[in-house]
Amino acid sequence: MVSELRDLSARSAAAIEEARVKIRQPEGLVAPISEEAIASLSAWLDSLEGNAAAGHHSAVKVGMAKWQAESEIRLTAEREGYTKNRAALDERAELKGSFKALCVKAEALKAKGVPLGDTILGLALEAEHILHTIPFDLKSGRRAVEAYESALNTQYNLYRLTNR
Repeated sequence: MVSELRDLSARSAAAIEEARVKIRQPEGLVAPISEEAIASLSAWLDSLEGNAAAGHHSAVKVGMAKWQAESEIRLTAEREGYTKNRAALDERAELKGSFKALCVKAEALKAKGVPLGDTILGLALEAEHILHTIPFDLKSGRRAVEAYESALNTQYNLYRLTNR
């Protein structure tokens, strides 16, 4: 559990650094557990092992239950913090994936004869530019992908209505 906590703390710190580089004004970042807190849990466990070796089994049983509970609390908090620290990066990746899927949809619509026009092309170029700008602005990225999707859907619906 201590090694998992240490690994999660390192990944959380790396996510914070990546978010600060790639995301404009990232929000909700949570500081990872300190190495001192991890060392404290490790020392506590070492103490319990020493007591077990000395034959103090009832004290070890109580201490182990408390250590386990404290470790679970810290591990849960660290998992939640890591998720928060990755949130903006993950959303950026999701937006890029959605944009790629919309580009495939646009190509399929063009192949069906749906005229996409300069407005939709402009929205696609704008979205692509925003999605590849560092630091990335989440709000602008959301708006750009949503606008492109909406324009594609509107154009397709108009095409269907006029070509029945």
